[in-house]
Amino acid sequence: MAFVNVGTILNKARTKLTGSLPRPTLLMWFNETARDVLNQPRTWNFLSVPVEIPIVGNQITMPANMAEVVSIQVGDHFFTKADQLSGLEAMRIDEDLSGSDPIGYTLSAANVVTFHPGATGDAILTGELTMVDDYADGATTIFPMEFENLFICGVLEKAFYVDKDGRFTAENTKYQLEMNKMKKWDNLRKPMPRTTSQGYLKQ
Repeated sequence: MAFVNVGTILNKARTKLTGSLPRPTLLMWFNETARDVLNQPRTWNFLSVPVEIPIVGNQITMPANMAEVVSIQVGDHFFTKADQLSGLEAMRIDEDLSGSDPIGYTLSAANVVTFHPGATGDAILTGELTMVDDYADGATTIFPMEFENLFICGVLEKAFYVDKDGRFTAENTKYQLEMNKMKKWDNLRKPMPRTTSQGYLKQ
């Protein structure tokens, strides 16, 4: 899969602008657009990426570019965010049970996942990618190439905002249309519910 490159977006946006806007300003607007995408009130399916992490001392540490747990698989055990334990629940499980078959997990503020009462081997963690820092000019992003037009519109919208003339209104409309288009595209990436002869399996 190809991903959006910051420098390519800035070059394409600049060809549609008159004057000599500083490139760092265009870069700032790119990063504002990226934050806007990530802050949409939805779960983006394209951001859910699985990684395999060895379990050490009943724990794994989430990668720095992951914002939250989507799911965790340890052997035949599968957990979602709904299986995250409270501190009290984890304490009671650890007191009453032992072994390496996990019943649930806790997540610390430092993004360390601890399995209770224990776990061994490797965990397949599916987490939601995020921006750790603002992107630099020329960087490759976490956004697939399908988002290219959205980012161009986002940069142009902010460039025209100062004048607030017809160009801003047109670009703002295009930006909203592109955002809706990307949401529909992302919805198609959501896996279909698993079925049996009796109907759908509860996810």
